[in-house]
Amino acid sequence: MRAKVEHPFRVIKRKFGPLTHWADARNALKLLGNQDIECLRRPEFRIKVPYRWHRGNIPIASLRGNLSLPEVSAVFYPDMVEPQTTSAIKAMENFYKAIRKVSFGIDIKPGRLLYIDNHFTLHSRDKFNGSFDKYQNPTRRIQRVFVSPNLWNHLGLTQVKSRVLQRVEAVAC
Repeated sequence: MRAKVEHPFRVIKRKFGPLTHWADARNALKLLGNQDIECLRRPEFRIKVPYRWHRGNIPIASLRGNLSLPEVSAVFYPDMVEPQTTSAIKAMENFYKAIRKVSFGIDIKPGRLLYIDNHFTLHSRDKFNGSFDKYQNPTRRIQRVFVSPNLWNHLGLTQVKSRVLQRVEAVAC
């Protein structure tokens, strides 16, 4: 008799969710032409959040470092990235298409862990109906942990709710 072995990060092809979608940007970058890659390396993108990716309103590069171990700053949901040139718009569109080609859905079961290196891995989740505790905080089946070598960017955060922090804007002297 054979035991059923389930891979913890198996690729699921089904019509329901929610799934966590995962893409290694290194694989997506291999699908792009040199012109798009060079454009992504130029400071032609304004990214609104998270704070650690930008300083004020200064345009940044979406791609930094060696292609074998890049650092990618990209957000693909509406109104978060503002490409500053037509070539930046095209490069970001092509990068998004490449990300979609190499991405896959992962069914994360309770007790499983998915490590996502945000330097070069992009991820998303399927839409789902959330649940809330008595304080209206979302109860999450999936929790995230951030490891940061520098806590400087986290100064000036004020606790708004039990699990919600908000940046306090500095007042000019």
